[in-house]
Amino acid sequence: MTSVYESQLLAGHILDWRLIRSIARILGTELQQVVPLALENNRLHIGCFRQPDSAYRAQLSGRLKSDLRVSLLPETERNLWLQLCQENLDAQVLAATQLTVVTNGDQPDEQQISLKVQGLLMRALESRASDIHLEPMPEGLLVRYRVDGLLKEVELLPVEWQKLIVARVKVMADLDIANQRTPQDGRSTQTLGKTTLDLRVSTLPCLHGEKAVIRLLNKSNRFMSLEEIGLVEQTLEVYTKWLDRAQGLILITGPTGSGKTSTLYASLMRLLNPNKNIVTIEDPVEYQLSSVNQVQVNPKAGLTFAGGLRSILRQDPDIIMVGEIRDPETAQTVFQAAVTGHLVLATIHTDDAPSTVNRLIYLGVEPYLISAALLGVVAQRLVRRACPRCATYFSPTARDLTRLGLSDSLPQTDEVRWVKPTGCEACQGVGFRGREGIFEVMPVDNIIRQMIHGQSSVMDMKAHLRQLGLPTLGEAGLQKVMAGKTTIEEILRVVSL
Repeated sequence: MTSVYESQLLAGHILDWRLIRSIARILGTELQQVVPLALENNRLHIGCFRQPDSAYRAQLSGRLKSDLRVSLLPETERNLWLQLCQENLDAQVLAATQLTVVTNGDQPDEQQISLKVQGLLMRALESRASDIHLEPMPEGLLVRYRVDGLLKEVELLPVEWQKLIVARVKVMADLDIANQRTPQDGRSTQTLGKTTLDLRVSTLPCLHGEKAVIRLLNKSNRFMSLEEIGLVEQTLEVYTKWLDRAQGLILITGPTGSGKTSTLYASLMRLLNPNKNIVTIEDPVEYQLSSVNQVQVNPKAGLTFAGGLRSILRQDPDIIMVGEIRDPETAQTVFQAAVTGHLVLATIHTDDAPSTVNRLIYLGVEPYLISAALLGVVAQRLVRRACPRCATYFSPTARDLTRLGLSDSLPQTDEVRWVKPTGCEACQGVGFRGREGIFEVMPVDNIIRQMIHGQSSVMDMKAHLRQLGLPTLGEAGLQKVMAGKTTIEEILRVVSL
């Protein structure tokens, strides 16, 4: 535990430029992660922005030939320290700089836990993370961020912090901290600087304690247009024709995390009109849209997708958005709405656009109703964009082309630009920054209607779409590769060719 003397020694700490420079000669660039604070009786007090593990602490103690006392520094001051290091540790600047030491010892207090959670949120925001995973392990609390669809480890917090961090998150989301045996869900709004975050918190009891997942929704982010989410000219033209219709059903399909909600919101933004009554039913409502009446599903109160949709139909809607078709009752109600003078947009889980028909029949929708109401289906995936700052161009080998199912005599024109990731500071060394969609559309024309009536195979439908010149998901991915927007490995990770 922290002694009174140590608390006084480090409170509102002014940096000692002589100590820092002597340590810098030993650690070199590693000094960016370690802040020398004070040296007293051969005990070196250092500050870290994350809790170091025991192995690293022992290694550091050996290199510095001192007993170490580690204190945590708030994440908000990381950039200040990095700037000082980049300025070659100017003596006058160091002497005038004060850092806030938030903890000493092993058992943190309430303020320290609060600052740590705020730091995790701040780092997640800076990393463009969509989710924070707090995972209990025997050795501590593992923190992971989901960035551009993939999880990456951030740090391992000590075991002593585990319950306190999760409890703090539960308090933020107004959850029952005494209940650690059943899953819970909640929401919270946090302001970090000028950014307001809407947090969706979910907890789950696991073998070594409670796991918490925080979904981050940045309210300051503007909505992307259909062009910005990745719809290319040919696909965009087909899709916007459906949006211009007065009635019918448009389905967006794909697995969880494939960007379906973003496509729905981009579509609603295009449809916004003071002369239209737009109503949505969602689970949950992720973003609030002006001039749109949004309904949150609440099964505990008896408000389900199907029940809510029936009530919406009595509200004189022009356009309806349904978050997800999950069950036969919702499917039937959606199709009834689509054939009675409403434009309906909804999502459903299938592998590709043609497979949607079989899924709807499985849910009990009659083929005649599908062919009468369905305007078209969009299947989509999200692929990571190659970082524009560090991507390097290359000429694909015969093996590369074979992996993509292409001829080794592919013409190399100015329109074909193959890239591979390199990694830089802007993309945090991964070679990718941001994501965009790849899309497959299936317009329901007369031939598709006949196929639905006759319950033709998925392969027959795909053959017809190929005759129309509409790309499959795999072909849409190849277009992104050859345009230099993503890489071969990324497309092979996301879709089957």
